Amino acid sequence: MKDFLMNDVTCMRRVTETSKCYVAVATVVVLFFFTSAYAIDVPYNTVVTTTVDLGSSASLTVEGVISTFGEVAVDSFEYELATITNSGTIVSNASEMALNIGFSDYISVVNTGTISAQSGTAIYEILSVGNSINNSGLIQGAVQAISAYDSVSALITNSGLITAESQTIAFENAYQVTIVNDGTISSSGASAIYGYFSEETSIINRGTISATTNTVLLLQSCTVDNYGVIQATTPGGVAIDIPGMSNTVTLHDGSIIIGSLASGTYPNALNIQLGVDTSYAFDLSGNWVVTDLDGRPTAPGFAIVPTTGAQENANKRLFQRVTSVNDSLSGRFNMSATSVHTTVGLPISTVNKKFSERYWVTPYISRTERDIDTNTLQESRYVANELGVTLGKSLNLALPSIPTEIDGVINLASIRTNIADHSQDVYTSSVLIGAIAPDLKQYFGGTVGAKLLVGYNANRGHRYTLVSTGTGIADVTADYHSLVALAGIEERWLRQVNAQLSGRLLIGLDLTAERYTAYNEGGFYDWSARTMTQASARAEATVTHHKPGTKASLWGSFGVLEHMLLSGHTVTYEVAETALTFVSGTDNDCFVRAQAGLDYQLTKTAKIYGSVNWMKSSRNIQQSGAYFGFVIKN
Repeated sequence: MKDFLMNDVTCMRRVTETSKCYVAVATVVVLFFFTSAYAIDVPYNTVVTTTVDLGSSASLTVEGVISTFGEVAVDSFEYELATITNSGTIVSNASEMALNIGFSDYISVVNTGTISAQSGTAIYEILSVGNSINNSGLIQGAVQAISAYDSVSALITNSGLITAESQTIAFENAYQVTIVNDGTISSSGASAIYGYFSEETSIINRGTISATTNTVLLLQSCTVDNYGVIQATTPGGVAIDIPGMSNTVTLHDGSIIIGSLASGTYPNALNIQLGVDTSYAFDLSGNWVVTDLDGRPTAPGFAIVPTTGAQENANKRLFQRVTSVNDSLSGRFNMSATSVHTTVGLPISTVNKKFSERYWVTPYISRTERDIDTNTLQESRYVANELGVTLGKSLNLALPSIPTEIDGVINLASIRTNIADHSQDVYTSSVLIGAIAPDLKQYFGGTVGAKLLVGYNANRGHRYTLVSTGTGIADVTADYHSLVALAGIEERWLRQVNAQLSGRLLIGLDLTAERYTAYNEGGFYDWSARTMTQASARAEATVTHHKPGTKASLWGSFGVLEHMLLSGHTVTYEVAETALTFVSGTDNDCFVRAQAGLDYQLTKTAKIYGSVNWMKSSRNIQQSGAYFGFVIKN
């Protein structure tokens, strides 16, 4: 291969100088240069001003300074198996290269210091095989930082800074060049990595690669695995340009691409594995075959994919809303259970008549969290915090068929949902209006209560999306709304154990529907209207302690809840006028629940009550909350 490539070279200037050793003692400059067989050392505080010529199987260790003017600083031309280790400075101050390893094989360069060419190329390589450059310092060239023309199996590893005016790392007509970058490779002009007419190049980037445009330019049979930043600093510039064929670009989690991705007329593969909690909308040109490796659908020829976290957990957030409303209403529904202690022996219906509340208010807070290690299409990590208040007033309706009190209810709430560490945020303002009948009928020895509420949710979504412009991350916002209806029924059985203890068993069923309107996010994603219906069943046992003659009652409860999504499993949306669908995978969930509360009779006409609650599901969802209420009658 080397002989074949050598035929393409028309001219190569060999620069050789006989190394000289100067030992001088002076007050301004001390030059010390010591040479032994195959080993050359430039110690600290030593300055060498002529070319250092390095033979085969030799080693050069630089801790001081090699600084030349109009000459190559270090020459390893046509040598093999040499090792160059620099922790000092190697600099060429004229148009020559700082380090020449052309026509040399298996040269190892380890740089933790500075290698610089003020007017030329910092490291020059041509028609070489197996050379490696490991940089954790600075490699700087006025023209190019590293050139590897017509070379085979070159390895460049960088955790420092490699910079030049253009084509920072250039390897035209090269074969099997590998670049691993954990630092910065930058160009003040075009192309930080220039591999035109080269094949089987492999680039792994976990750092930053930047240029004005054509930041990474390759030809064919190449692979790019990016975990870091590839940036075209000129607006409208190209970040990755691959005009050839049989190339594969894979964008892994952590990737930031600023600038477009350009392919030629032949198909190239663009694989995207940013995680299911990452949305992206990259600018593409040319023939790309796009695959989302996280399993999300894509529109042909487009790299525009949303995360579906807000859509996946919409039914869970609706269930949280229902649970919070039920908690805020429970103080009113449970008046029978707490009032019985002051009227032991009376039927429940009589107790209800003796304590007819007129006005009540219940502020509450709740927090719901799904704590999982890995987000999936069917389950995304989220935290939802709700702050609300429920207001009620007895309506005094004279309905012969319903000989009980009916309360009018208004519920106001603000919910802030953080999905997958703020990859999405949804802010919801909600209002529900309706009526409750805590003691509707007596059936099977218990008391039946019912509720019916309807309402409106105003939502503002924030979706943090990887894009090809600006900083590479855009806050894509959308305003949309939904309509909600909630109907529920429950039955309570109360039994007095003794003068101080009573028990209560409750079963309940709630049916909820929510209708989302269609909306667009940032011109990228068009979400179709969606209607969800769900049911939640609950069973709960409560024990209350009340000492006769006191004003306080303490109670605790334990129960189970089952949440079921009945319809609305499928979410439909469009990208680039292509219809796509997503199916939620967490439809049903079972919760265990515990509560503890206190009721306190302030006066004959006023009472306060409060509770803390906690529940956890079989699918890693945990909810906790508290409410504090006040009720007064005329």
